[in-house]
Amino acid sequence: MTHTDHRRLALLGLLHHTGANGYQLHAHASGMGIVGLEKSTAYNLLDTMVGKGWLELAPPCEGGRSKKCYALTEEGRTATLELMRDQLAQASTPDFPSLISLCWLSLLPPVEARELLEQRGAQLESELQAHGPDEAHGGVIGKVLNHIRAVRAMELDLVDEIIADLDVGGEA
Repeated sequence: MTHTDHRRLALLGLLHHTGANGYQLHAHASGMGIVGLEKSTAYNLLDTMVGKGWLELAPPCEGGRSKKCYALTEEGRTATLELMRDQLAQASTPDFPSLISLCWLSLLPPVEARELLEQRGAQLESELQAHGPDEAHGGVIGKVLNHIRAVRAMELDLVDEIIADLDVGGEA
């Protein structure tokens, strides 16, 4: 399954429950923290899925003013289930692009590395405080969102450990 398929599945899954406009879909999909989804990518995927017959344009969504509202077609429901079955049976290697820079931290002077790590730690702390444990969603979605939160908390712990190592030895 490709990154594009993951992104399609995120959008199709959201549309499985209700119609939404592109802005709403992008906000929900990217806000979940499961897939990286730029706004332009979301709109391109939506247009492509309309072209494939998976989605249709519906009357403007509530609060959507003149924005396009998308709804699943029967072909889209079938595609959602096919993508889901393909992904659900596989355990793919996680992709952590934001951690790559940590692998090469020793290339930076320790003082600069510490300063940048402190910025990253502050950002992670802010994110974790702003998005506490998910209580709005029940069932599997809530568990997935809490898992993502736990991974971010582990990243903060890692950053704190690396800062402590820098403080002791002066190098990463």
